[in-house]
Amino acid sequence: VYGYFEFNDINSVSKYIDEVNGIPSKFRIVSPDNFNQIVTNYLPFYDRMSVAISSTVNICFMHESFELLRKSFLTTQIPSVKERTDGLKRLRKNIIICQQELLDAFTQDFKKSSFEVDASEILICLREINNTLKNLKYWTQDKKVNTDILLFGTSNYIRVEPKGVVLIISPWNYPFLLALLPLISAYSAGNKIIVKPSEYSPAVSQITQ
Repeated sequence: VYGYFEFNDINSVSKYIDEVNGIPSKFRIVSPDNFNQIVTNYLPFYDRMSVAISSTVNICFMHESFELLRKSFLTTQIPSVKERTDGLKRLRKNIIICQQELLDAFTQDFKKSSFEVDASEILICLREINNTLKNLKYWTQDKKVNTDILLFGTSNYIRVEPKGVVLIISPWNYPFLLALLPLISAYSAGNKIIVKPSEYSPAVSQITQ
């Protein structure tokens, strides 16, 4: 979604790296079977990862994803407002590009009409992105607070900071909306994210990935 690359086997990763003469700036790993091998070979690039996505994972895969992203969060700078804004704009662009694919996926999984999907899933996500883009700079500003007289000569403020690694587990009934809305919030706050789309809506989950 954010310009990440999907690799299903270690050879695909090696081939891509050879082609671009270096590790991709950001990539995601969606196959539990090859996760450990990729981590072993490309752990030096963990700091460039932000999101891991998979609809069919095991506990080991989740644990490894969490540890990798937590290490990235603890050892790299918090993404700037510009980086988050750029990511949200890319997400919005890709939602629009994939709109018809999403409509087809919802028809396949739920037999939902295009109007219902647009109204209850896609447009809400786009509105949330637009609202976040409009307010993100203000939300991330330091907020001044009154200084106690005992601390005369100092200034106090509240600074918002990301929590760290966020796990998003999407339910089956609104699989796109309830995966994207918390992702938008968590990403705009500067967190690292693991997304688990529902396995009970396979077509929608595939587009979400």
